[in-house]
Amino acid sequence: MSTPCKQLLGLIHDIPPSATLIRNILRKSTLGEEPFDTIVHADLHFTEVIMTHFPRNPLLQRSLERTAATFTTVSIINNLFLSNNDVIDLSWFEKEVQTTGSTKWDGVVFAIKNKRVTPVLIEFSGDNRIHFEAIILLGNGVFIKRNLFVVTCPTSPDELKDFGEMIPSMLAWKKAVVEQTKKLSKSLGNC
Repeated sequence: MSTPCKQLLGLIHDIPPSATLIRNILRKSTLGEEPFDTIVHADLHFTEVIMTHFPRNPLLQRSLERTAATFTTVSIINNLFLSNNDVIDLSWFEKEVQTTGSTKWDGVVFAIKNKRVTPVLIEFSGDNRIHFEAIILLGNGVFIKRNLFVVTCPTSPDELKDFGEMIPSMLAWKKAVVEQTKKLSKSLGNC
C-alpha cells in the first residue's frame, strides 16, 4: 500500500465516527505536491471513491438483492480492479464460465487475455456483507475454500470507519488476484 493511502487511512482511523469529518479528510490530499494519477495511486483512488460513496446505502431501504448489490458489491469490486483493467475483465449478472458448466454467477472476473482464466466468481448473498475468499490447492490435489475476511457495507459513520480499516485487506486480496491471473494467463501462453 502506498504511503499516501496509509496516511489517509491513518487520519480516518484517528477521528471520531462522523461522515462529515471523514469527508473533510478525504477532500485534503495526502500527496503534497505530487500529481495525482489513478493508476499510480490506485489504492488512494479506491479509498477516496469508496469512502465517499458510503454510508449512503440502499440496504437501508427496501430493494431487491441485485439492486442493492449494484450500489454495494458491484461498486466496490469495479473500483477495486479499475487500475488493472488491462489484466482483469469484470462481467456481472447471470454469467456462465467454462469451468463451472451451466452454473450462473452474479459476477465473474476474467483474464483479459484468456477468458478461461476466471480467478473470481461472485454470488450475492442477500445480506450487507462481502466475503473475500480464496481457493487453495493442497499438495495432495485437494482444493479447499478459505474465507479470508468479511467486509460489511457501511450504513453508519461507525461502520464506515470499520470499513476503512478493511481497505488494506481488500487491496492485498486484489493484488493476489491480479498476480494469480497474470501467472495463469502466462502459463497458458496468452500473456
